[in-house]
Amino acid sequence: MLELIIDFIKDKNKGLTYCILMVALTLYISSKYWKFVQQTYRTIYKILIIFMHHIISIVFIIVILIGIKIIFNLSDKKSKENIDNYYKKPLILDLQYNRYFRIELIERYERLNEKYGDTLKVIIKNIMNSDIDHIKGSIFLYDENKVRVKNIKLETKNLQDSYSDLVFYNLIDMSSRNWKEFDVYIDEFRIGDVIQENFNIQGKKAIRTQFLTLNYLKFYDYKIFGINTKYNLVWIKEKIKYEFLPSISFFYSKKEYYRDRCPLYIELKDLLKRLIRFLVVIFVTILIVSLIIIALIDVEKMFISIFQILKTYFQKIPNYM
Repeated sequence: MLELIIDFIKDKNKGLTYCILMVALTLYISSKYWKFVQQTYRTIYKILIIFMHHIISIVFIIVILIGIKIIFNLSDKKSKENIDNYYKKPLILDLQYNRYFRIELIERYERLNEKYGDTLKVIIKNIMNSDIDHIKGSIFLYDENKVRVKNIKLETKNLQDSYSDLVFYNLIDMSSRNWKEFDVYIDEFRIGDVIQENFNIQGKKAIRTQFLTLNYLKFYDYKIFGINTKYNLVWIKEKIKYEFLPSISFFYSKKEYYRDRCPLYIELKDLLKRLIRFLVVIFVTILIVSLIIIALIDVEKMFISIFQILKTYFQKIPNYM
């Protein structure tokens, strides 16, 4: 009878079968190793009690970490906006061949593969109403003396209608970074039964209107206390240096000046106000730093206590098996 019930459950619901088996297995292990289960329960309970005793410090540290991450993300976003708006506009040149395809060259200064420099993207765009089977050719870059300084191979296959293909993306080497114009040579262009081979497409001249920035690195700073991060921290560092710290200094600095010599008691009164403001700044700073240190020490004590409990737990496990 029991076997019929089990077969019926298997046929109707495999998930229910697995749940029943897991419950049965848990009950079997619990009955056989009851002392082990009790010890595990007591260990988990002790860890939860310790965790609750230190919950304020944990929440405080988590809030600080979340706040730091939000500030870093904001700094990275603002720094990128500043680069795009005030630094170096990307140079974009496009070249269209009849109504078949368009080639775009995009040059910009950015970080790529952990290096700073001018990068070049070459994109082929299908502007037809049908797929392009094959394009193969080369892009030639020339300097101001019409000397060829770079040969970029390009090839794409099965490029769908309205789609694009990034065929080249890399840092420009020193020998070709000052290129002035380009053209394209197509070895083969194939769409359906139409095949065109060995033809040249005249390109355009690169006109760079932006001024040369001598210090590129002033727009990029990924370090905090000498530690590398993935965030550009230029924006937040400038905010702290040029807005936050000066506003604090202004809070306790002298704001009133007299043309003639003022009475001594007024000078003393102003000095006392500035001293109080300065002491408030010092007190708030010490308070914030102290709270962070106390929270870190508290969390450290929590981890030490949990480690000791787990150490004792694993030492006792062989006695219950």
